[in-house]
Amino acid sequence: MRRVNIYAECYTATFRKSRRAIGYVMELVDIEGETVCTTEGWSIEETTWNEGILMAFIEALSRMTRPCELHLYTQNKVVLDLIENNLHTWARNGYTNTRGDRIKNAQLWESFAKGSAGHEILPEDGMHPYYHWMQDKLKRQFSA
Repeated sequence: MRRVNIYAECYTATFRKSRRAIGYVMELVDIEGETVCTTEGWSIEETTWNEGILMAFIEALSRMTRPCELHLYTQNKVVLDLIENNLHTWARNGYTNTRGDRIKNAQLWESFAKGSAGHEILPEDGMHPYYHWMQDKLKRQFSA
């Protein structure tokens, strides 16, 4: 199975909704662990930090054409934790919580689940090699 790394970041990690730059870098890795090619995507959205990271992952996932081993990187540990520990339960329960109410950002989570279907999803914790470059690019070229 092919390995693809997806790095998603937002400029400004405040939790409140605001206009912010979001972006992703996708990296196809060969069997020896060498990067074969990369692609990237950037936009400015009115989002929270969690929403922005999810939107970046969803946009990157929309480019996938075959099942892969997907390693997801971001400094947003909340999103990584929710992917790893809650996504399957939410999908089984129709994206509702234990009280039967729709979860926050249910549409984004549904889109993420649909885009990640058929892939092996591996959330990765810790600083990634593109973090500083992405933050600099988001700050200089895409922030208002």
